[in-house]
Amino acid sequence: MKKAEFDSYAKGYAPGMGTFIKRALGGKFDAFLEVKVCLLKLLLPPAFEKQGLRLLDFGCGTGEFLQQLVDIGFIGKLTGCDISGEMLSEAKKRWLPERHIPSFVLAEPNLLPVRDNAYEIVTSSCVFHHIPIEGRVQSIREIARVLKPGGVAVIFEHNPYNPLTRWMVMRSPFDKYANLLSATELIKTMAVAGFKPLRREYFMFFPPRIRSLNRIEWIFRRIPLGGQYIVIGKKLE
Repeated sequence: MKKAEFDSYAKGYAPGMGTFIKRALGGKFDAFLEVKVCLLKLLLPPAFEKQGLRLLDFGCGTGEFLQQLVDIGFIGKLTGCDISGEMLSEAKKRWLPERHIPSFVLAEPNLLPVRDNAYEIVTSSCVFHHIPIEGRVQSIREIARVLKPGGVAVIFEHNPYNPLTRWMVMRSPFDKYANLLSATELIKTMAVAGFKPLRREYFMFFPPRIRSLNRIEWIFRRIPLGGQYIVIGKKLE
């Protein structure tokens, strides 16, 4: 099997934290993920209130996003998938032993080894800028395929219109082959795959480590200058 790009980064993985600016803004890797899961809980509260919901994290890496979901109260069934076997092995090692471990599934580019209509929610955190442009529609179609009708895809991405984000991506070894995409581009791609857009919001206008400022980010959520954005789409029934 061809070695995945991120296999060599799995051990000690903490994306971008070797960059002084990112360490200064977040303090630690988890701080950036915490902002995202809190936003997810704010925008999709039913996901944290219903028993038995099934969630797939597309491109889960070493599983920290899933860990954060548990921390903030997600009570459904979790699955992580990634094309890097080394990342999945590291995810299993890092999973806290007192918690029920999710299913971790090795995927192929643009192909999920998951049955149709299996999940109510699919999340993806800063994965699509690593997917070659020509493969993005197929990746979104795979997400649509494994979602139940009426299920939602929640995608977080770097905002190419934020100069600091672009600066950090250019200097991160993890983003050597990255191609940033705007929220508008992502929404158009999702529409081709059969999604109806529900939300588009921008966030990370302030450093995650300054929690008091994070609480007022909602004031600026429509301004397309935040460091990252979230797009939520519903699979058409």
